[in-house]
Amino acid sequence: AEHVGSALKAGGRVLIPAFAVGRAQEILHYLIELEKQGRIPRVPLILDSPMAAEATDVFLSFGDELVITAEQMKELRTRSHVVRTTDESRALNDQRNPAVIVSASGMATGGRVLHHIAHMARNPENLILFAGFQAPGTRGADMISGERAIKIHGEVVDIRCRVDGLD
Repeated sequence: AEHVGSALKAGGRVLIPAFAVGRAQEILHYLIELEKQGRIPRVPLILDSPMAAEATDVFLSFGDELVITAEQMKELRTRSHVVRTTDESRALNDQRNPAVIVSASGMATGGRVLHHIAHMARNPENLILFAGFQAPGTRGADMISGERAIKIHGEVVDIRCRVDGLD
């Protein structure tokens, strides 16, 4: 919470690469709880993963069978903005306002998260927060271990932002 709050208060953005089924929804739930507790500022919460969006829809259909309540699941859905199109995903990188973007893949091996990393990594005010195990040899593991440059789509991207991980 401390790192997320400090990045947002400094005007930066937070990117959380997360697994689409289960982890993305869990992360959004905890972000909402941290906001309610006043531990992080209220900013746009954006879910940018087609698979995570579909999983969230399925979870809403089975709200009574989840660890979090059906009410909390509905709050997750109304509090977060779900990005469905590629154009809308790309447009996120043109925005400068503080926000938290949750996007797949969780180990930064592919998906929309790569475009966000390439865009956000150069700004020292931003935070990339990995939420889960990072297999050796993945971009996520490399970034957490301190790599200051990674290759995305054939281009070397300098990592100037803060990188952290949750176990």
